[in-house]
Amino acid sequence: MIFESLDILITQFLHSANCKESFISSAFLLITKNSQYIWFLIFMAAFFLEKKEKFPRRLFHFLVCFSGFILSWHFCDEYLKPFFSRERPFFSLPDYCLVGKNLATATAMNFSSSFPSGHTITAFTGAFLVFFFKWRKNLLVALLGILFAFLCGYIRIFIGMHYFFDILGGIFFALLISSIWYKLMLTAAKSYQQES
Repeated sequence: MIFESLDILITQFLHSANCKESFISSAFLLITKNSQYIWFLIFMAAFFLEKKEKFPRRLFHFLVCFSGFILSWHFCDEYLKPFFSRERPFFSLPDYCLVGKNLATATAMNFSSSFPSGHTITAFTGAFLVFFFKWRKNLLVALLGILFAFLCGYIRIFIGMHYFFDILGGIFFALLISSIWYKLMLTAAKSYQQES
């Protein structure tokens, strides 16, 4: 009960007080609706603009990040959300609104479970994978990815789609997924190199 009260308190603090669209909320809605494309561009920039490493290695890093991003998205939607099946805050909290949509529109839409946040899982999976590959070579790129992932998580609370703990759960699962995926892909690459 204490955790639930804390979750609601933090969520209401971070949620937009004004549910009408403003410049900020319009920008946030644009980012959240297009985050998968933004992450694709981030992966491209992180691994193809910097020419210090050979192309096959950069391509491998890009493919690990992109496939981990897709894997986390699928795992969240197919397994985690149905398992936890938590109602979204705009359905369960009184006087809570969804930025950019009215409740009638939101009710008509078929939203999946709230926990964990799928946008947060994919954003942080991508950010953690970029970080794992880049932190020694380009710390700025690695940290910018993490910063953008935090922005994606915050936006999901701001617009009214998620509770605070949905975001924390997304970060936890993203760290788990990205760590396992990173280790698996590096092990597979080393095994392939030894056989060649």
